[in-house]
Amino acid sequence: MLYQNILAVVNPVAGSSGDVEKMKDLLAKGLEGPGRSVAIHETSVSDDVAGLVRAACDDGVSLVVACGGDGTVGSVVNGLVGTGAVLGILPAGTGNGLARAFGIPLRPEAAVALLAAAAGAAPTAATRAVDTFSVEGRHFVLNLSVGISARSMDETPPRDKKRFGLLAYLWRIVGHLPGGRSTRYHLILDDYSRRVEATELIVSSGTLLDHLPNVLGPAETFCDGLLDVYVVNGRSLMDYGEICLRILFRQKAKEGRFTHYRVGNRLFLEAERKPEPVQGDGEVFTRTPLEVQVHRGALSLVVPCRNQESRENPS
Repeated sequence: MLYQNILAVVNPVAGSSGDVEKMKDLLAKGLEGPGRSVAIHETSVSDDVAGLVRAACDDGVSLVVACGGDGTVGSVVNGLVGTGAVLGILPAGTGNGLARAFGIPLRPEAAVALLAAAAGAAPTAATRAVDTFSVEGRHFVLNLSVGISARSMDETPPRDKKRFGLLAYLWRIVGHLPGGRSTRYHLILDDYSRRVEATELIVSSGTLLDHLPNVLGPAETFCDGLLDVYVVNGRSLMDYGEICLRILFRQKAKEGRFTHYRVGNRLFLEAERKPEPVQGDGEVFTRTPLEVQVHRGALSLVVPCRNQESRENPS
């Protein structure tokens, strides 16, 4: 038996969490078994989730289930990295980007069944070694960005976030697009220095828009030890429409509109005129300049095992 002590971290206000008590009951009944215990923690706004997870792992927890959206996953990851414990996901957020990229079931019953298979060493579950990247000691698994999206998040009042959710951000992003100003950035991509003009800079662990309809993926790009850096320079709604259409139809964008770099170790990013807000995995957390470090295979994640060849560290 691989996982004897399991912690489930449940975010009661995640986008699609629904009946929280029902979800907690599903976790308890699905994961408990002979010689296996499950502790369930329902988060609150004052919780230090990373600290709680780290302490639980120090006490012998070997599998931590993040029950929520990508924000919940990110908080759990920051407690897990370096402990040797494994991450499981019960997707209950709005985007569920990491779960979608790895084919983790979005239906709660199916997601718990996958976790139960991993806990019982069934051949239908495996673990994958997933990359993270860090800024100022904080780890991320999806992406960070500067530019229009981060400024829009930074400008959105808390009351609008609570009332309108993602729409509150989108409204401000759309408002920035007409006549959008570009910013000059200094990038150091490993050992290569570059200055670029951009309205949006996106740093992603997984490839973007290459595995449609999923925005992120395929899964292998989260495990390749590389960061994808996208430089977008759209000055109008028409520019962004053209960029989206060219990406959709796999055509090269016009020079200076959309550029893609890859980083294997370190990225330095600085806005040359004034510090810019930076969002990571959906939350504004710092301002430029910043340095990003790549951590290859820093996280173990429970994923479906579809065939023998795709199994890595089988549970």
